[in-house]
Amino acid sequence: MIEDTLIHICKIFNESKIIYGIGASVMLYYEGLDTSPNDIDIIVDKKDIKRAQRTMAALGLSKEMPPKEPFLTEYFYRYEVNGIEIDMFSRFMIKHSRGVYEYLFSKDSVTNKMIKEVNIPLTLIEDWYILYQLIPQKESKVKLIEEYFKDKGIERGEILSNSLNKNLPDHIKIRIKDLLNSI
Repeated sequence: MIEDTLIHICKIFNESKIIYGIGASVMLYYEGLDTSPNDIDIIVDKKDIKRAQRTMAALGLSKEMPPKEPFLTEYFYRYEVNGIEIDMFSRFMIKHSRGVYEYLFSKDSVTNKMIKEVNIPLTLIEDWYILYQLIPQKESKVKLIEEYFKDKGIERGEILSNSLNKNLPDHIKIRIKDLLNSI
């Protein structure tokens, strides 16, 4: 059911030329990691968020979602489509001990995967390696991604290297350096 809903939404977003990416557990699943997604996370380019919001409102039921720390995301919407929860956001920001980290999403933040003849833009696993370290209670996903990198290598190492110059806690920077040095 998640895959059918994902494909339906992606077809419509693709036709509307919305710049977006599918993230979190759905992305991990399609990258071959052992996860069982129960919702769909869609990251949208800020310039397309209003069109994406109108599109999603036509597809499903909008649900109120008050902001909660550590998330400081500027645009966050929750929908239900075909019984599947969809979280859609733009300007994804997470508060941490040294300030705020913003995930800078753009059209270059995805890799394309064809699923049942539909292009599904998956956000990059390297970005989620950083994000999951900032999100509470996601250590199991961080370890899963580290195992993936050890097994398959790091395709976009520059994302991890560049993150060392961003506003991240020292323990995350050390973990990223250790990962880069071990592979």
